[in-house]
Amino acid sequence: ALASHVLKTPTMAYWAFSFSSGEAEFTTMATPPSHVPAFMSEVTDTMSFSQRMWNTAIKFFWARPFMLLHTTVTDHVISQYYPQCPKSCDLLSDLNGAMINTDFVLDYPRLQPSTFINVGGMQISETPNPLPKDLQKVLDSSEEHGAILFTMGFIFQPKAVPESRIQAIFDAFAQLPQKVIMKLDALPADSKVKVPSNVYLKPFLPQQDILAHKNLRLFITHCGMHGVMEAIYHGVPMVGMPVFVDQ
Repeated sequence: ALASHVLKTPTMAYWAFSFSSGEAEFTTMATPPSHVPAFMSEVTDTMSFSQRMWNTAIKFFWARPFMLLHTTVTDHVISQYYPQCPKSCDLLSDLNGAMINTDFVLDYPRLQPSTFINVGGMQISETPNPLPKDLQKVLDSSEEHGAILFTMGFIFQPKAVPESRIQAIFDAFAQLPQKVIMKLDALPADSKVKVPSNVYLKPFLPQQDILAHKNLRLFITHCGMHGVMEAIYHGVPMVGMPVFVDQ
């Protein structure tokens, strides 16, 4: 939006998950609280009268004040570099359109302007890339019981998660006949965590290519939109462990 104002060019936005609250309030996208759930409202698109009142209260007394605070901070930063620039909420209202990382297969129905397009799953490749040799070997050798993929994005790391929690997860995995491929940075040298023999740790995983493997039986995920859509596309059952707001 800022680039559009400075360069005088049409601008398309990209939104990483469901476009139901937050910045959507300032665009031409309709988000009526009668059937569009606000973030953290814990309601669906089918609401009773009391739930609609609750959703409306969340929208006007939490979501909008938060966004006004957010835009105030954003405006302060922008004004340091472009003093004559309009307010950020006005920039958003002038967007020519938006690409939204969702799909109505798994999202709530709502009206959208013709230039607001759902592009959820556009990162999915019909033909998976070849896996690294070590991962290929692990998955190919898991034909009897299958394999499990555990990834929580970039937020589940040894520096952020207590070792007792990591060990508890490892102890649970040790009881399974499946091999578990887990995204986790290297443990500290002085770590007392014991990694089971059926758990394979990697700091980076080609998630989509692993999900495409025929021996994968389960995906344990933090419910990021990309991973959810990739698992749906490849028909892999999921166990969700949401951690943050949008998840």
